[in-house]
Amino acid sequence: MFEIPFLRPNLVKKEQFLTYYEKIEATRIYSNYGPLNDLFEERVITEMFGGTGSAVTVHNATVGLMVAISQSKRSKGKYAIMPSFTFAATPLPHNGVDLNLIS
Repeated sequence: MFEIPFLRPNLVKKEQFLTYYEKIEATRIYSNYGPLNDLFEERVITEMFGGTGSAVTVHNATVGLMVAISQSKRSKGKYAIMPSFTFAATPLPHNGVDLNLIS
């Protein structure tokens, strides 16, 4: 039998993010809405969607799921299907968007 690396972090080497850290230090903006956040959103649009569309960053995955579900929900839809093995907070966003969950 072989070992499957499950939830093992693969951290970025400091040389790869040092220039970004220096930009953070120069602007003194350590959270959202800074120049690096804007750069990240622009790169997501460019590299993942060919420069078309928009992106928004959120402060955690639960809020991201709530935004995604609320913006893609069909007018008569009331069910959300998700795998039974998923992030622990995945079922939580349905409280704010009126869905019944099926796993």
